[in-house]
Order: sequence, then C-alpha cells, then structure tokens
Amino acid sequence: MVWNGSSRNLWLRLGTSLFILVGGVFMFQSYWLPMEMRFFHSLEILADSVAYAGVLVLLFARATNGTSDSKANP
Repeated sequence: MVWNGSSRNLWLRLGTSLFILVGGVFMFQSYWLPMEMRFFHSLEILADSVAYAGVLVLLFARATNGTSDSKANP
C-alpha cells in the first residue's frame, strides 16, 4: 500500500512480479510448444507486464511536484 522507494524501482519490481505471475513460468513449463514459440511468447508476456506495470505506476504514484493540498494559497 505504501511504497517508499523510487517509481522506477516500483516499476521494475512490479513488472517482474507480473511477468512471473502471468505466465513467465508457465511458458518454460510448456514443453509441447516449440522452443522458438516459447521464447518469443515469453518476451511478449514480459513486454505486456512491464507496460502494464508502467501504467499502474503512472496512475497510482504520488505526485512529487512540490504541491500539496495542505498548503494555504496566499
């Protein structure tokens, strides 16, 4: 719920986690598919996971531009 690290670090960790959970491991276990298909489909799943993680980080990241609601306007 609370991330104290950088947005880039969150993006990389979330993208890697999504890749592993969504299908990275299952692609390596699917022995009935040709190796080329497993490799390229794993790259596709990795790209999708990293892109999805990037969108989530952009949507849910804390604003760091120095403005906050608690400051009074002069």
